[in-house]
Amino acid sequence: MVSVFNNPVKWDEAVESSYYPYISYKYGWLESIGSCFLHIEPLPLAKITEDGDIEYVCPCFIDRDKKEITSSVFLAPGFINKNADPVEMIEALISYAKKENYKKISLQIPPGFLYSNILLNGRFKLIRKICFFNIEICAMSSFDYYLNKCVSSGRKSDMKAAWRKGVTVETLYPSREALERFYPFYQEMVQRNNAQMLEKTFMLKLSQSLNQNTRYWIAMVHGKDIGSALTYEFMGRLWVWLLQGGGDFRDYKTDAFLYAEIIRYGFERHFSVIDLGTSPLDNSQGDFKKRLGADPVFHELYELDLSYFGNLRSTCTEMKKVIKRRWAN
Repeated sequence: MVSVFNNPVKWDEAVESSYYPYISYKYGWLESIGSCFLHIEPLPLAKITEDGDIEYVCPCFIDRDKKEITSSVFLAPGFINKNADPVEMIEALISYAKKENYKKISLQIPPGFLYSNILLNGRFKLIRKICFFNIEICAMSSFDYYLNKCVSSGRKSDMKAAWRKGVTVETLYPSREALERFYPFYQEMVQRNNAQMLEKTFMLKLSQSLNQNTRYWIAMVHGKDIGSALTYEFMGRLWVWLLQGGGDFRDYKTDAFLYAEIIRYGFERHFSVIDLGTSPLDNSQGDFKKRLGADPVFHELYELDLSYFGNLRSTCTEMKKVIKRRWAN
């Protein structure tokens, strides 16, 4: 039976045994978003056995403003256990959405799941592919090997310039002090890019919920903070969620320096993957990450329109296909 499952311990155990473990699948992530964003409600769906154990999970959210079930809030899970039955889960999602009169289901599917035909046959539409950038450091012998073989000459020059100028890094566990040092650079970056600002209350709640997985990084020179980053580590993956250098300190190449120190840390702690997060493939951010040696990895976003007009459009499209086939014959 597929149903809502609210046992954090058993949920996280199932997440840890999943095919594509990601920090955002953990119960603390879902709970933090639900408690800080009033229009979003966690929907932790799971297939439960007769013994009460989890067979597979599908972490989703309800966006009340959009009347939508989505797996994508800041990051997107998808179906994550090896033995997940996609047909069964899709049927459960559709049934739940229709019962609650929701208008749309939006699912972002990680790489490695061959569900496209199942979703398309279920009238989902492929909306777009979302590009993440990963560095598979498990195949590399050392940080020095990575630096010499994978990083472009320009990015390597930036890193070495920062080291020569005496830039250092401090790594902090979650605390109010760490957040206060991190946040001004994040705030500046958001304003510079005209992006959505995440409130301090949410970041504090999230970092406290995932205390053992969270690290704040503060770049400094001569005792002065010049940049910051926020990372999450989970099941062999080190995810750089947010990273930014202060605009007044560009000469110190803070962005390249922070990436280098985080990647060095990944080698020291024997992570398998450094995840540099999402960026469009063809813009300056994507190019910057490629020059750090990261490869693009694509997640697929599918949507099912359950509204009256969505069903009408779908019916008309199917009728056109039938007419074309008959006309061709």
